[in-house]
Amino acid sequence: MEGAEEMSTELVKTWIEALRSGQYNQGKGYLKKIFKSDLYAQYCCLGVLCDLLDPLGWEENLYSSSPFLPHAVLYSWDDSTYLLPDSILDKIHLSSDEVNILIEVNDIGGSFDTIALILEHIFLLESRHFLRMTVEVGDHSSLTKSIKISCTTCEYECTVVGENL
Repeated sequence: MEGAEEMSTELVKTWIEALRSGQYNQGKGYLKKIFKSDLYAQYCCLGVLCDLLDPLGWEENLYSSSPFLPHAVLYSWDDSTYLLPDSILDKIHLSSDEVNILIEVNDIGGSFDTIALILEHIFLLESRHFLRMTVEVGDHSSLTKSIKISCTTCEYECTVVGENL
């Protein structure tokens, strides 16, 4: 098991570097989408991880016609278009709560750098830390959502404010 943990840590370090590299354009709601007009690709933070594991693992989602994205093509990785496939969860040892934190922060517009900081906190400290998420949705006129992330082990906290999709 020790070898698996080391591999997981190296994978997470590579993921964090990729998020900070500027090589990936950030998107929301889908692992990967490409706009038809200019072939501009966007990835959510989880899609970046999929791409690192196998850049050729993407398949065009034939059922991706969406009234919300008429000018984009959605892609699936290991038959998943929206969520991290189980095959990857097994490699990086993220809990469903931690995955939900990453999805929420990404989809309200939290930067890849903020997500990288959260991943560092989960994985790269001396011992495993566990995070808790509190979500506050603004009233109908503000259309904002605030996510407060706090650690159950230490005093780490961050707040991300963005769009309420």
